[in-house]
Amino acid sequence: MKHNSFSFKELKTILNIKTFYHLDELETYDTFVITKAYCDILDEEHTLYFPITILEEDSGGGWYPKSSDTRQNINYYIKEHPGYTYVIDEETYDLVEDKSVKVIIVDSIMNSIDKLYHYIMEHRQVKSILVTGSVGKTSAVGLIEAAIKDHVLRIYAKRITPVILKNFIINYLTNDISYMVLEAGLFHKHHVAYFSQELKPYISVLLNILPEHMGIDSIHSVKDIVEGKMEIFRYATYALVNYQDEELKKLAFHDGICEYEKHQIDTKVKKVFDISNLHDGICLYVHTNLSKIQYQSAFVVASILSIPDDIIMERLNTSTPVENRVCKQKIFGHDIIFDGDVSGVARFRLFTDHFYPKAVLVLRHLTTGGEEEEDYSQFPLYFERFSHVYIFKDIPQAKVFSHDNVIWVDNHDFIKELDSDVAIFYHYGSYYRKYKEFRLEYLEEEII
Repeated sequence: MKHNSFSFKELKTILNIKTFYHLDELETYDTFVITKAYCDILDEEHTLYFPITILEEDSGGGWYPKSSDTRQNINYYIKEHPGYTYVIDEETYDLVEDKSVKVIIVDSIMNSIDKLYHYIMEHRQVKSILVTGSVGKTSAVGLIEAAIKDHVLRIYAKRITPVILKNFIINYLTNDISYMVLEAGLFHKHHVAYFSQELKPYISVLLNILPEHMGIDSIHSVKDIVEGKMEIFRYATYALVNYQDEELKKLAFHDGICEYEKHQIDTKVKKVFDISNLHDGICLYVHTNLSKIQYQSAFVVASILSIPDDIIMERLNTSTPVENRVCKQKIFGHDIIFDGDVSGVARFRLFTDHFYPKAVLVLRHLTTGGEEEEDYSQFPLYFERFSHVYIFKDIPQAKVFSHDNVIWVDNHDFIKELDSDVAIFYHYGSYYRKYKEFRLEYLEEEII
């Protein structure tokens, strides 16, 4: 991925630099390490490292992680990466043991990150596309990127935060980028509003509403979820809404207002698109209602951006889901639709909402250790979508499952007997947290 590049001379005009050691104005930087997990290092000699200080609820920091101050680990980082240039404050410099390291001293590290971020945002001509919804955001963002294809930056993080956003922008929002697409999750009620305010999206997408994250922060009802997510439309020019969703049917736009029940927000939306019906000619990767909404979202976004229909469909019809979301695999020569993500009740509900004429479901493992307590007793509510549900006997939580079409199994031999025209949905929550690749022997391992 292409990186931004700045000379030290340029940085002096952007940051409030107090002093520096062991470098000159000919230095150049093309990697800016703020959060290591979301940044590929090109060359240590051209890397700026910013220790960060974040609070758990800090609107400028992390939101999800516990309070942390990576300045305290400065000597560890210097030993690991002696070639970096370190952007630190005077207090941190006092902790530095190796005074030969390249250092830039600033008043505030976090303010320096903000200055660099805002400088890049102000000097780029980019249209933002923001996607929210309870389930399916990441796959929708991946499809939108595929449909646009050229001059687009997809920002991905399971739990994107202000610091992660700034890390991506500073490193990868280069001059040749015209479009930026990312998801906005609602783990706390103000999160979607933050991204809407910060990015002023050109196009905003709202996929669905499900009772996720209840009881966290100020989210106590479905109404709270809708009110938090509808903030995505406050600054948008175009709104994409899944009017098939029972809650989103109540969403209305009129006279500069977006309204849900009695709750209203001001909006700049000029045109609203219903994304609940699939455009003719689009071939879905899997035949589920969620997939239909995701593909239609990507088609409408690309159409708004004036990409011809035939090109959009060619791109979408050759696309596959990103980041090991729902994918197709084989067991004993049978195609299966495999869900190996961290999957709770809400994801399972939409994973199983299909329109295949004949389908069965396999439950191998349920997500454990997730962020919310999942009520797996709700799973049988969706078993009627299948002719049979095959459940492995060693799943501890499965003892609560009871349904007429449940068949208890010890191994995968039953798949050999299934007809070739039967769609096989296979659910293994957290598989890709345990394994990097799909293999039958991993599925056969006893779940402890």
